[in-house]
Amino acid sequence: RGRTVAMTNLYTDPDSDARRRAQASSLLTPASMTAYTDDPVPGLLATILHEASHNLGPSHDYKVNGQTDEDIFGGQLASTLEELKAQSGGLYFVEFLRTRGVISEERARQIYADSIVWTFGHVSRGMYTPGGQRKAYSQLAAIQLGLLLDDGAVSWDAQALAADGVHRGAFTIDYARRMKHRRARSLD
Repeated sequence: RGRTVAMTNLYTDPDSDARRRAQASSLLTPASMTAYTDDPVPGLLATILHEASHNLGPSHDYKVNGQTDEDIFGGQLASTLEELKAQSGGLYFVEFLRTRGVISEERARQIYADSIVWTFGHVSRGMYTPGGQRKAYSQLAAIQLGLLLDDGAVSWDAQALAADGVHRGAFTIDYARRMKHRRARSLD
C-alpha cells in the first residue's frame, strides 16, 4: 500500500561535495580519510540499504497488546527507533553484501566512511528542533556513533592531526574491526 520515496540527488553538486569533503577531512585521520570518496555510489548504496531495512521487522502497523509503537513510545521516539532500525540494518547489510562478493572490500569501506560522515553531519545539527522536538536522524546518528565508539570501530584521539593537516583532534575508523566484528556476530 505504501510507497517509499528517497531523494538521492540532494547535495551532490560540486560545491556541496567540496564542503562535505572539507568537513570530513577536518574530522577524520588521514588513514580513515583514504576510504572517503566523492563518488556518489557509496552514499546511494547506503541510502538503498537504509530504505530497504525500513521494510524489515516490525513497523508502525504492528501492535503489542493492542498498541502501536506510537501509542507505546510516543510519535517522536517511535520515529527515532524506526530510523535507528533502518540505519543499523543498512550498516549490517554492507558486510552481508561484502562477504557474498556483491560489493568489494573497498566499496564496503567507502560506504562505512560515507555513513559515518553522515552521522557527524546529523549530530552537528543538534538533537532537537527549536521547538523542542526530537530530530529523528540526529538522535539515531548520536546513538549509532556512541555504539561505534563503545565498540572501538570508531575512536577519538585529541592529539591526532586531521586529514586536512590543520585541525588537531580526529576520529579514526577501524574498518577491519568493523568487518571482523560483524563476521563474529553473524557466526553466533
